[in-house]
Amino acid sequence: NSINAAVKRGYAAIQTDGGHEAQSWETDWAIGDPRALELYGGEWMPLAVDTGRELASRFYSRSPRRTYFSGCSNGGRLGMYAAQRYPTLFDGIAAGGGIFDLTGNSGVHGLWLLQTTRDGKGRAVISQAKLPQLAAAVVQQCDGLDGVEDGLIARPDRCSVDLSELDCEVNAKPGCFSHEEITAIERLYRGANVDGRQLFPGIPPGSEVLWDRWIVGTDEDRAWGERAAEGNLRLTYGIPSSEPFNPHDYVLADELKNLQRWAPVLNATDPDLSGLSAAGGKLFYYHGLADPLILVGRAKQYHREAVELMGRERLDAVARFVMVPGHGHCWEKPGQVADTFDPLEIIDRWVENGEAPDSIVADYIGDGPPRSRRLCALPRRAEYI
Repeated sequence: NSINAAVKRGYAAIQTDGGHEAQSWETDWAIGDPRALELYGGEWMPLAVDTGRELASRFYSRSPRRTYFSGCSNGGRLGMYAAQRYPTLFDGIAAGGGIFDLTGNSGVHGLWLLQTTRDGKGRAVISQAKLPQLAAAVVQQCDGLDGVEDGLIARPDRCSVDLSELDCEVNAKPGCFSHEEITAIERLYRGANVDGRQLFPGIPPGSEVLWDRWIVGTDEDRAWGERAAEGNLRLTYGIPSSEPFNPHDYVLADELKNLQRWAPVLNATDPDLSGLSAAGGKLFYYHGLADPLILVGRAKQYHREAVELMGRERLDAVARFVMVPGHGHCWEKPGQVADTFDPLEIIDRWVENGEAPDSIVADYIGDGPPRSRRLCALPRRAEYI
């Protein structure tokens, strides 16, 4: 998607498959091949950029003035990877919804997710058909926490969901949830933890309308997040897809070291962006507050760590982090809220004209009347008056 937008705007653009061809959740190609995993992790980037610049220089008979990166999801991870490990490679980086803590999100949270959404026989614990009732109940409880009722949960951090009215033991009406389902949903909100110590953030309230795509599958068809979690865990333990795998065979408290074994290769969690600052580069990072797949709590945590290490003023000179209310995972389907903007245009204006994205305007593109909203860079937040 990022390269399509770039080409339409007249940029010369290049992309790569990272060294393998497979379904996005499959990891057989990496088992027993650490070099393939290193390339996938991000070591392909200098070669791809050099190749792109060479091709563009030959075609246009002049070298590109600027080199940008734009990507979301794993692309967002790669943008963070470049900012931390290849700070001189790009003049500007637009990264969003990044699984930059890949072993945390797909490993620690991934094991917690599969042990929550699937029973020991691999059957779905939560009924996908009931998700609309859950989504409606959460909106009813938490919509107004930002001071305006607009069908959008803009303050999921303040939302403490009460599921009692959905419990069949309390309110036995059509579409109610069993005790097992209620327990599972509460676990998803709570996030991976051991003995009350949170190991990874939970899924944010307000994202339930997207759970059928990413989180809660059926007995016959797993959700994408479930597939990806299993793929990562198979990679972690070296179990190919041809062999059985049961997440309930593992105890999270005992597996933390194993689950992080590929962190040095895959993760981009270093809060030190001084290299990018010294190179004169810029980073624009965005994340949906209603993303149930790549958890926004980790992005907020990274920002806090970067501020603590570098100081607010020094960090702001090189990077901006924008949280997008109501936005899911990387525009995976037509927006339900005003969440559409062009990350490449934003980073281009910052690099070329010095227009730092202290705030941006997002538009609604979908059925219904057009509307827009302002999005502020952390730690600020836009409030509707």
